[in-house]
Amino acid sequence: MPKNQTLKRLSNLRMLVDECRRAGDIDVYAAMERIDCGDSAARKYIAELVDARVLVFVGTSGRYLSRVYRITDDESVILAFVGTLSLDAPERQMPPPECTMMGYPTKQSKAGLFAQFQRRPEPVKVFRDPLVAAIFGPAGNAA
Repeated sequence: MPKNQTLKRLSNLRMLVDECRRAGDIDVYAAMERIDCGDSAARKYIAELVDARVLVFVGTSGRYLSRVYRITDDESVILAFVGTLSLDAPERQMPPPECTMMGYPTKQSKAGLFAQFQRRPEPVKVFRDPLVAAIFGPAGNAA
């Protein structure tokens, strides 16, 4: 038997899909009001719907520059996703997302982003102060 959290999550996802079908557009604040949760949880629910390609990013609203999403026009995608929300459904097989939510970099772009820090710097020639060089010798001569 599934846990209460799982049942609540599935119920909330169904409510958000229904709300998007009814209203057309949805933002985080509308999702918060509809499923009675905090902004972080509402963002996660919306992100799951975006990853499943049920919601599509439209733009931002005037209300705190919140991101606005619209339900996709492809009814087969919506029905396939809603079908996975039942307890008897097999594990969801979603295609890999083309980009990640909220503008975070993908794995491919992260590799290029951190490649600059993996390069070894060129050896730097060290010069000594003339007085130190007179006493201890030139740089690079270890005693």
